[in-house]
Amino acid sequence: MILTAAAFAWSIAHWALHGGVIHSVQFLLLLLGPLGAWLIYAAFRKRFYVLVETQDESRKLAFAATASRTEVEAFAERLGRVVSCPIRNALDG
Repeated sequence: MILTAAAFAWSIAHWALHGGVIHSVQFLLLLLGPLGAWLIYAAFRKRFYVLVETQDESRKLAFAATASRTEVEAFAERLGRVVSCPIRNALDG
């Protein structure tokens, strides 16, 4: 991946300095590359989530990246009252 990125950077630099034809693949990578980098960064950021487990499956429901611990704890408390199910807090490990 690093080698591909370096070759792409070299081809864009060569195009910018010497002119020529920019290919559609290079144009798309130039436009969508920053979006892909941001998506990878966002996917690996740490954030709070709710793990919902049923008999058949489990799902993670992520909070916004700006959610604080107190907001998550308040949500879990309200959720426990509304659904009348046991809510286990795993924030403390």
